Amino acid sequence: MQPARNVLLRLAPALIAWSGGTLLAFYPVFFSGFAGVPGDLGDARLTHYLLEHGYRWATFDANHRDLWSPPFFYPAPNVAGYSDLFLSAVPFYGCWRLLGLPPDTSFQLCFMALVSLNFASFYLFLTRCLGLSEWPAAVGAFLFAFASPRLIHVVHLQLHVHFYSVLAIYALYRLLERDGPSRLPGPAWALLFWVGAVGQLYSSFYLGWFLALGLVVCAGWALALPASRAYVLEAVRHHGLAFVGAALLAAPSLWWMGRHYLDAARDSASGLYPYETAGQSLPNPALWFCRGRDCWFSVAGALTALGALSHNPWPLDGELALGIGPITTALALVGLVREWRRPTVRVLLLASLTLAVCFTVFWWPEKDGDPGKSLYRYLFPLLPAAGAIRVPGRIVFLLLVPAAMGLAYFVQRRPRPGVGLAVLVVCLLEQGRSIPTYDKYENRARIAEIVERVPHGARAFYVSRAVRAEGWPDCRTQLDATWAGIETGVPTVNGYSGREPKGWGDLGHNELLPGESTARPEKALDDWLAQHGLTRKDVVWVRLADPP
Repeated sequence: MQPARNVLLRLAPALIAWSGGTLLAFYPVFFSGFAGVPGDLGDARLTHYLLEHGYRWATFDANHRDLWSPPFFYPAPNVAGYSDLFLSAVPFYGCWRLLGLPPDTSFQLCFMALVSLNFASFYLFLTRCLGLSEWPAAVGAFLFAFASPRLIHVVHLQLHVHFYSVLAIYALYRLLERDGPSRLPGPAWALLFWVGAVGQLYSSFYLGWFLALGLVVCAGWALALPASRAYVLEAVRHHGLAFVGAALLAAPSLWWMGRHYLDAARDSASGLYPYETAGQSLPNPALWFCRGRDCWFSVAGALTALGALSHNPWPLDGELALGIGPITTALALVGLVREWRRPTVRVLLLASLTLAVCFTVFWWPEKDGDPGKSLYRYLFPLLPAAGAIRVPGRIVFLLLVPAAMGLAYFVQRRPRPGVGLAVLVVCLLEQGRSIPTYDKYENRARIAEIVERVPHGARAFYVSRAVRAEGWPDCRTQLDATWAGIETGVPTVNGYSGREPKGWGDLGHNELLPGESTARPEKALDDWLAQHGLTRKDVVWVRLADPP
């Protein structure tokens, strides 16, 4: 009994931090009796669709036999290349589907599992690699998994599949350490590094690209600083061949993915993003501290509520609310600065400052639509695949690694358990924010309405909807149709993704106001079918009224 009690006591900080974070991220799901699905009716349902497509491909569903060509935007091929593939996240979704659970419930449980893996992997990195004790590791893992910028992106599941990066960092740390407790040989750690890197790219291209960029910047600083240079050169001597050999094993999967993504960019209507588009999502210095109106606690919000301020000076919501809270930020910085003597901390801190400066706009735009000047403007043409990164401000997810380490180091210097718990509570309050959800039963009903209207044996279908008023984006009906395609096994011309195929155009305008002519989508459908050698006889047009 005593060993079991000791294990429970050691795990208690992690269980407390994980439970608090899970409640913070999924309280609308729990309080609704699992009726609420995290996210919205747009991007969240797209990511869910791609997970379901991957699951059906893995289980040999005849309608999903081509992994890169899910049956929407019919009959355009390779349309999975317009977004993240989610292949390495499919096992954490498919396990629930194999147990017989419906797709939406499986998605809820998959989301919780992925977030939990983020927490667990970073906790293990802090305890096993950095040697931190239980409370510091629990607090650091909490910030990594449940930070406010991550909760803002509850509609983007791909930005929550981050444990593959932690696996890569864990393996790289083991390769660099001189006298560690590693039980695996160097080639095994080299292979695990590439498993983590490839797994990250196959679940979230953004996070994989940021991981690669961050490692390059860290390598530059590590070679520039004498204390860390010795570690790097020694690791290259001992493990260089194993690392290159593992890279060669990873190369075919990277080539396969890269070929499809390049083909998709070439065949899409928009192609790669220019700097003028990407630059619109770069933060100015103030936005690194902004958490938006939906955060639960903020000094500006409190002063506004008390009447001391006429309005919240930082009302921004969405992509560019990048802050983790003033107290959490201060404690993380103090923790890193106090550990400056450590070569790892020195490299991470300098690399983080480098990335933050490069991805910040310091010269303000002179007119609307001008992204302003930043160092990223000059790096953009030099960075491979930078044109695939529409929102470079998401670099904040990579910067959560040193931030979480800094917070853990701060707690480590104060070994009393009460300090760790107090920091955890403050951090939790600063990360807390409103979490959007949609009702899965209403969603099922809208999809079922389309399923009933698609004839058995149809070759393909297209859905439009007459709506009573403006306010719903066209993607609502597009995604209703794509999900109906899964239920019926019939491909749909409808579609929604990060890009659109050439010629699809006005087919996206499929939610029409009363009295609005259908001429635009009709002509677009005729042109689309002619482009692909089809006729109206090949497609059933399902025309719906707005649901009550």
